[in-house]
Amino acid sequence: MAYARHKAPPRTPRLRLRLTDAIALAGPAVLALTIVGVNSSPSDDPPRNAQAQAVEADLMTMAGPVDDELADLRDERDDARLRAARGADRPATDVAPSPITAPPVAPLPATTTAYTTVAVNVRAAASSDSAVLAVLELGDEIAVTGLVAGEYAEIVHDGGLAWVYAAYAAATPPVSDDVTEAETGGVDGGVSSAPCASGSDVESGLVSNAIAVHRAVCALFPGVSSYGGLRPGDGGEHGSGQALDIMVSTALGDEIAAYLQAHYGELGIRELIWRQRIWSTDRASDGWRSMEDRGSVTANHYDHVHVTVS
Repeated sequence: MAYARHKAPPRTPRLRLRLTDAIALAGPAVLALTIVGVNSSPSDDPPRNAQAQAVEADLMTMAGPVDDELADLRDERDDARLRAARGADRPATDVAPSPITAPPVAPLPATTTAYTTVAVNVRAAASSDSAVLAVLELGDEIAVTGLVAGEYAEIVHDGGLAWVYAAYAAATPPVSDDVTEAETGGVDGGVSSAPCASGSDVESGLVSNAIAVHRAVCALFPGVSSYGGLRPGDGGEHGSGQALDIMVSTALGDEIAAYLQAHYGELGIRELIWRQRIWSTDRASDGWRSMEDRGSVTANHYDHVHVTVS
């Protein structure tokens, strides 16, 4: 039996819409629709295709505002993250800096007035290797605390604590060290070779230039009565007779040293040491140069002018 075949009605082309989620950034969701054509082609159903194209054009027109909104949301998100990192969103009372209180300053100890007996180094610590903070002159007033560490005494200096060599401090100021005419013999200069009125015992064992220094100084500075010469067994210039110590501890030593500098060529002088300073003919342009602290008045040449000759 033959059955009539019914022809199926033509299928109507359809459009299928796919819904996608837009990126959500700290606000309401933004939705975008993408049109996907199914079972359609430009030649099948022109009116339907035209409709799809119109919808797609509308969506493309909306893309600009949507992109702008997403950009604004991203900016807000980034700004919020920066504020959180910097603490800008905290209440003002939370981020106000805590007041800084300076540590209490310990009061300086009680002091007693003393005076320097020579020019003396002020040191940061009780050691000859410590940094020199200042140099005090003969007769300067100092405030001692009474604390002693080894050979050093603690003093108050520039609002802080420092140290000086204890042997250089005295309870009473030194007598005036003005150089008098009697001490210099009233002689303006020149080099005398006459034997010294005070005797020539110190000249024993000295080389000729050292003897010349002795006679020139004793003639010009009769106030000096003591000298040091040859030291048998000494490994330096005193052992070879090439050194003379002129025993003086006042400003008269400055006058003697200046006189010997002025006449070093005539007297064959190579080097002078006085008050922890050294002057040498090979470095005369450098003037007086500081020396290290040797730990005592004599070792630092505060009680004598040392002369080395060739």
